[in-house]
Amino acid sequence: MIPRCTVSWKSLRNLSLIECKLGQESTDNILSGCPVLESLTLYACRSLERLDLRKSLSLRRLEIYHSHPGRELDPSGPVEIVAPHIHFLKLTVYADKQFTLTDVSSLTEAHLYIRINILLDSTAHCFQTLALELLAKLHNVESLTLGATLLRILSLAELRGDPFPTLKVQTLIIRTETEFAQSVPGIARLLQNSPGLKKLTVYMMHGYNIMSRNLDQYWGLKYKVFAPSNDSYSMLGCNVATSKVLAWFMELVLRNAKTLENMVVWLRSRQCVTKEFLKEKSTRQVHKSMGYEVRRTN
Repeated sequence: MIPRCTVSWKSLRNLSLIECKLGQESTDNILSGCPVLESLTLYACRSLERLDLRKSLSLRRLEIYHSHPGRELDPSGPVEIVAPHIHFLKLTVYADKQFTLTDVSSLTEAHLYIRINILLDSTAHCFQTLALELLAKLHNVESLTLGATLLRILSLAELRGDPFPTLKVQTLIIRTETEFAQSVPGIARLLQNSPGLKKLTVYMMHGYNIMSRNLDQYWGLKYKVFAPSNDSYSMLGCNVATSKVLAWFMELVLRNAKTLENMVVWLRSRQCVTKEFLKEKSTRQVHKSMGYEVRRTN
């Protein structure tokens, strides 16, 4: 996409670009022609190397969805984002693409998803630095949503003993895979490094089949749980094993999140676990002012 003339959309507030080739000249031309732009969405746009939004004083919302690396060759390198005025950021990127957040100093809400087809322990270290750097740039946000693959990468970073940034987040939303055991070390570290956390929302959902026996063994040894990989398959049916792990997970949360006031657990099946069971397993850990809610979806 190369505009043939000067862009002049003086009243435009919301702009979405889909599958465009955005060079630096094109990007600057579009942004300079939208002086009151409030929301910008880029979906599967190629050749973007630097997104400088310092002159977009009205821009408050930025969403970037990176296309699948095998879908179309994108010769561009790392993407640098300079967006000091935005309040909302959503990044959905494949792990082969490096994003650098140079300035997001006004950010209050962030959603971060890293996609990868197969994540193995032998290659995951390549993505841990990227994940921790992105997390460090988001340390001031009040609301943070993290996807399942990113949580597993953070779990591997925790296994290696990599330092995590301290977060000022008050609301943390995590989306785990069916085999959520592999996300637990990363989640535990996030809770420990979020001293002001008030609300935690957990979505239990199906996803890619990601396996890691080393991580499962580490999880069982450090957190004293029976789960590893083989049992994770039987948990698809939402049986007793699922209920035990869920109840134990809630206890882990309450041990690590000292200031937590509200916890919401979204379950995929109506048969996964009952509210009474969770009360029996977890109430002894709950402070009088602490509230929690169990929601079930079809």
